[in-house]
Amino acid sequence: PIGYIDKGADNKILDPVRAPIVRRAFEQYASGGWSIPQLMKWANGQGLLSKSRRRKRTNEEMTKGVEKDDLPKVEAPVGRSTIESMLGNAFYLGKVRDLETDTWRPGKHPPLLVDEDGKPNETLFYKVQEVLKKKGHKYHSVDMDFFPFRKFVSCTCGRMYSPYRMKGIAYYQLKCKD
Repeated sequence: PIGYIDKGADNKILDPVRAPIVRRAFEQYASGGWSIPQLMKWANGQGLLSKSRRRKRTNEEMTKGVEKDDLPKVEAPVGRSTIESMLGNAFYLGKVRDLETDTWRPGKHPPLLVDEDGKPNETLFYKVQEVLKKKGHKYHSVDMDFFPFRKFVSCTCGRMYSPYRMKGIAYYQLKCKD
């Protein structure tokens, strides 16, 4: 992730340039007064760039036989999706995802989000998660078909009754979680 220098699978060190910007981005977003696009513009203004990578070859370069390794590495300003994935990544707490159990476990890398004692600042990380959840957008379509009891009936699992129309036929069902 941005804020670390990759020195191999089990060797990630903090990037002295990017890490302070990433830490400050977490602090600002946790305050609740920042949106993702505002944070993206701020981070780009601070000089936060994506990790260097080789660009794709053009058709002309491919026909001339230019190898991908011959192209120079380039860095680009971070985008919205980079900021979103950064804010939701527990890697910054010093954790790695265990793919077998789909859980987070302590990693060998140093945490980027630390408190005054040098311990992982889980309070800050989970505050950011709360703000992300609160700012989740709920869309309402004004041209939805009218169905009685829409959003009045729910299952014990918490899912709402949501009728729909397909090929002129009204379907009334509840798709519950397992």
